[in-house]
Amino acid sequence: MRRIVAAFAMCLLTPMVFGLNFSFLKNSTLSRFSESEMSAFRNVVSDAMTNAQDGQVIEWQSSSSSASARILFRATYVNDGSTTCRRVLFKISDGNRSPENYKFDLCNSEEKWMFSQTSVSSFTRDDWTYLNKIAVDALENGEDGLPVSWFFRKTGNSGVVTPMSTSLEEGSTCRETAFSIISREGQTFDGRYTLCKRDLGEWKLKGR
Repeated sequence: MRRIVAAFAMCLLTPMVFGLNFSFLKNSTLSRFSESEMSAFRNVVSDAMTNAQDGQVIEWQSSSSSASARILFRATYVNDGSTTCRRVLFKISDGNRSPENYKFDLCNSEEKWMFSQTSVSSFTRDDWTYLNKIAVDALENGEDGLPVSWFFRKTGNSGVVTPMSTSLEEGSTCRETAFSIISREGQTFDGRYTLCKRDLGEWKLKGR
């Protein structure tokens, strides 16, 4: 899993103005956006940070060039018991070379969305694989309201997965599930998501 570059910690998104300084990206696609393109892109992201739902994809296309962006809001959660955070994936292209992909955790601090390290920012691929195994077992076999605790000895991360309710939606079994994570540094993550079982047996976020 990619780690967030240290420079991102100083970048900032406000509800009204997307105040992200992309200058450190040097030769990236974003560095070639015109002033008007950057302004339009900032406005789209700023609005989406407040209004987009988890699982929603926002598409942006420049009106003056081939520049475009695809923004996926992966998850919303509460970090350290009080701060609302969102995991966001960006795919940015100008049509001349391969798209560039970025993944950030942004947290709302004093009404400003800021890039931040959170309890899940340091998760390794092994952490996600382990948690996925625990979550699938809980979704397949767990009872509503019965918490399933886990501890990954390799990294020291731990948490609880709790199926809260089960329903049938458009022929698919769906379960509202609460996730709590405690990182080895002591940071906490709490979020609730509705996951539905698809035709191939995979559990996916509702609406995706």
